[in-house]
Amino acid sequence: MDVRRRRLDLLLTLLRDSTRLFMRAIEALVLLAAVLGAAALTLVWVGIPLLLRVADLVRARAETERARVREHLRVDLRGPPRDAPTGPVLARVAMRVAEPVTRGELLWLTYQATAGVLVTALSVLECLTHLVLWWLPGPYVLTMHSRCSVRLLRTPGTGLEERVSELTRWRTLTVESQAAELRRIERDLHDGAQARLIALSLHLGMAHTLFDTDPDEARRMVLEARGMSGDILTGLRDLVRGIYPPVLSERGLGDAVRALALSMPVPIEVDVSLPPQRLGAALESAVFFAISESLTNAVKHADATLVRVSLRLDAHVLRIRVIDDGIGGADPRAGTGLAGLKHRLQAFDGAVSIQSPAGGPTEILMEAPCESS
Repeated sequence: MDVRRRRLDLLLTLLRDSTRLFMRAIEALVLLAAVLGAAALTLVWVGIPLLLRVADLVRARAETERARVREHLRVDLRGPPRDAPTGPVLARVAMRVAEPVTRGELLWLTYQATAGVLVTALSVLECLTHLVLWWLPGPYVLTMHSRCSVRLLRTPGTGLEERVSELTRWRTLTVESQAAELRRIERDLHDGAQARLIALSLHLGMAHTLFDTDPDEARRMVLEARGMSGDILTGLRDLVRGIYPPVLSERGLGDAVRALALSMPVPIEVDVSLPPQRLGAALESAVFFAISESLTNAVKHADATLVRVSLRLDAHVLRIRVIDDGIGGADPRAGTGLAGLKHRLQAFDGAVSIQSPAGGPTEILMEAPCESS
């Protein structure tokens, strides 16, 4: 009963959407006929202002469709500027016709008037034969129809605006990430090195007061202070490695990844094919820590026993592949370190792809455009 109820609801929704599509197709057909009629009347003067008026109606209808598609597909589909051309009627018509967005809207109008009727007929036929068709392609056809409308209604230059918006967003994330990193360094210095240095100072002060009364105890405390200073130095070195590893600045990305692999508790196979020229320092640092986060995730969360890392530079694109034999199921949205990979590489116009089916293996592919220096 529940299956039939869900199927009936799906058919009713399909019929409702098909009816709305049919109404939009009829409206587009009327507008298309008005465009053709106004274009024919341009042979006489009355057709020129009429064509401009019809073009305004098409623009308004296209804006309504853009708003519908934005809500239905969650696509950032922006329309052209709202400033209408000014001047004589003939000049305004010429300016409107010369706009690339106008040609796209006319193509969309033609597509809506023809394909809309065909898609509606298919959906209605599917509703009438629902007892035969156990798989309903109608919803997918309607979605594909909307996606085709997106391509036709996309304003030239919108891609560049979206790109600028995306870069602005990633710049904000990068600034926030750097601020968080500075706070982490400050916290580590305050809670780690600073606290240990204060303890060392107090320890040496107590040893100084015991030199005259109990020299043996004072000597023992000085030896303890020496050990404490070694621990403080080790902590500072670890902090420096967390900011920018010395081996990365001295030996480059390949040797830094090899050194990182040796410090891991599981076997790491590293295959590096990079030119002898160094990459950019900022990119090397971002890639190194991205690989470090990938390896840490493989060891801590995936229970991997073997990890393979490969680095290649092909046609000015740095490709990093990390594959482990763990349990899989890695999800960047679950709060693991994988979420930071995209943040690190997006600042360099890079991309991250994660394939991690349940049961493994997990494969992380990172790409970043670069040029050796």
